Amino acid sequence: MMRIVMHKAQKGKLYLHDWLFLPVIWFIPRLIRPNHITIFRFILVPFMAISLLAGEIGIGVTLFIIGGVSDIIDGTLARVRNQVTEWGTFFDPVADKILVGAAAVIVLIQHAHPIITWTLIILELMIVAGGIIRKRMDHVKPANWWGKIKMILEVVGISAIMISLMTVGGIWLVFGQIVLIVAILFAFLSLVTYSL
Repeated sequence: MMRIVMHKAQKGKLYLHDWLFLPVIWFIPRLIRPNHITIFRFILVPFMAISLLAGEIGIGVTLFIIGGVSDIIDGTLARVRNQVTEWGTFFDPVADKILVGAAAVIVLIQHAHPIITWTLIILELMIVAGGIIRKRMDHVKPANWWGKIKMILEVVGISAIMISLMTVGGIWLVFGQIVLIVAILFAFLSLVTYSL
């Protein structure tokens, strides 16, 4: 298997984070496919949302981080095992937007600066709309580097703000908002290069 992975990487099909997550991928049974992990992320969102709404921030942030990591794992699994599908290419980013959108609506609206929150939500909706338009035109496009970096920054920033709700002091809140401002820049780049 390692030779196959190296051969694909030489052709430029694997990203840096794919290499970092290879040890994790080796422990995932072959029966589990990347689309199963994407479906898992869809299922995870209501549990995360209920936890956050119930004030169980620790559970909510844990589920949010699991959802964010599952985004990396499903893409890596698809590329390493050569299981990239049109369904996954379209619905993986949709699952990401729902995960981030739910957290943004529940947590950011109450605890982050409104300009950061609404800019992030509007950009995410625009990216989804662009993806839907591309799907209707039969031009499904895989996520690009800007979108991947944006998702990582969103998970880090939103997680930091969630952690700020469990701690005393505002350093996590400030850190989270700064990270989200950077995420907005990458969201804009993702919108321009992916959806338009």
